[in-house]
Amino acid sequence: MAKILRSAEEVFDALGGVASVASMTGTKYTRAHNWRAFGYFPANSYRAIKSALAAKGLDAEEALWPEMLPAVLTSVDNEAQP
Repeated sequence: MAKILRSAEEVFDALGGVASVASMTGTKYTRAHNWRAFGYFPANSYRAIKSALAAKGLDAEEALWPEMLPAVLTSVDNEAQP
């Protein structure tokens, strides 16, 4: 089972810092730096970051992408339907 990272800071540290996350998500350093300061990520960074974490045997809490939460919750609710 993958270790679950619970904060944006842990994610940044695991992935090599702000410059690395900016590069893998195709964004500017300053924008990625703001993500670290705010403590969460935008929805458009989800796949890149989750994939990079998975490659390292890690995962991150879905709550770090607050824009994604309604979609994630809806999909979980739909899976629970008989």
